[in-house]
Amino acid sequence: MEIFEQALKKYPYEVNFIIGMARIQDMLNDSAKAVELYKKVLQVESCNLEAVASIASYHFYTDQPEVALRFYKRLVQLGVHSAEVWNNLGLCCFFDAQYDLFYTCFEKALELADETNIADIWYNLSHVYNFIILSNFLDCYWSG
Repeated sequence: MEIFEQALKKYPYEVNFIIGMARIQDMLNDSAKAVELYKKVLQVESCNLEAVASIASYHFYTDQPEVALRFYKRLVQLGVHSAEVWNNLGLCCFFDAQYDLFYTCFEKALELADETNIADIWYNLSHVYNFIILSNFLDCYWSG
């Protein structure tokens, strides 16, 4: 870390040094510090894919799907069209109660999927639909 900090004093706008520090914080399981560093990266280079993806992931796993959704949409705007991004968009839409959008996102994820990630998408979809079925069942149970 000290080497990166010294390098940043000499080259304060070099994003590779900031990303290096953020990766180290991630490896040390200090996600909050890593996100702050990734935000600094975006101040210098607003289209940095690693920073956008890392911030999106952080917000999703800290139960802020509405914030994560903004960053995942940003990845799509930046041209990242992968099954993983659309899968995460679908999850964010679902957890943010944007039920009209989640299905389309999962549909796109399945379209882009290959043998390395299709199981993850079906796994997530199964949990989403189990939740929907359980919610409908409980609604009927409590109202009737």
